[in-house]
Amino acid sequence: MPYSTLIGADDQPCELVGYGPLPADAAREIAADAVWTRLLTDPASGALLDHGRTTYRPPAALADHVRARDVYCRFPTCRRRALDADLDHCIPYPLGPTSEDNLYGGCHHHHSLKHHAGWTVTQHPDGVTWTTPTGHTYTSHPHNYHPDPPPLPTPKPEPAPASRTRPTHRQTSVADLFGPLKPETDLADDDPPPF
Repeated sequence: MPYSTLIGADDQPCELVGYGPLPADAAREIAADAVWTRLLTDPASGALLDHGRTTYRPPAALADHVRARDVYCRFPTCRRRALDADLDHCIPYPLGPTSEDNLYGGCHHHHSLKHHAGWTVTQHPDGVTWTTPTGHTYTSHPHNYHPDPPPLPTPKPEPAPASRTRPTHRQTSVADLFGPLKPETDLADDDPPPF
């Protein structure tokens, strides 16, 4: 039963487990003499996020949600699948609730670190922080389902400006450097060098 229906703000449909749908008036009448369990759900997906302190084992929908959020064991360097992991309470049950913000997936080995080796685990919106017995901290973050950004386009090389281009190599002759040579007969007629 939605809370808004319980207090009479609206008449949303209700459900009695094992029976089926109930009209709002009948559900309010039954609720007057019932023992209540608060169930917090995600408004977008309907996934159960919090089952309160009335049960130790998370219901299937909550367990599926936590494992899908984590994907891997939440120990910072572990890549074991959360699908095979234990679901552990950061704040031990019944002091802490059986809820998505108090549960994490930890492989059996790293789950044992917390309970038998003096490590502590703290969960916060950005991730799960593990603290060693010596006080060092390591944080793991939930799985990021965002797609990888497309690679940046590779810039095309720009052609070199015309002034920086090299001339093509060609054979250079003596005549190109000093001009045409005079025949030897003409050389004898020239004045001798001054030495």
